[in-house]
Amino acid sequence: MWLVVLILQALASLNLMGLIGCIQWVHYPMFARLERAEFADSLRWHGERISWLVGPWMLLELFCALLLYFHPPWPSRWFGGGLALVAGLWLSTGLIFVPLHGRLVRGYDARALRLLVLCNWLRTVLWSARGLLSLYLLAAAGH
Repeated sequence: MWLVVLILQALASLNLMGLIGCIQWVHYPMFARLERAEFADSLRWHGERISWLVGPWMLLELFCALLLYFHPPWPSRWFGGGLALVAGLWLSTGLIFVPLHGRLVRGYDARALRLLVLCNWLRTVLWSARGLLSLYLLAAAGH
């Protein structure tokens, strides 16, 4: 059973790592190139669609991190570290990125857009760490 949980965690974390990389390098910088008249509608469209990709993976990642933290297959501080990374991702998403997106769907705001791109490096780093940690834990399960 634990191997399945570790595989699911790796699948979720690596998918999110790839998605956030694409968002950081392509989507968010592209927002500055959008026509101002279409800006709010385009961001709303992006938000509606990206949520269907990100949401299920985030929920699966959270479920796996909680399960591994509260019922670890072996003693390791890495399970707590993994849960801390997930907590950081959820908190930053809710406290920083949801409000920034809320400002931007009301219309173009150069300052909010710069903040979005700059602050999103936090999630890019955290999800990269989650992806690497999930691979480490999966490899450790084989030993």
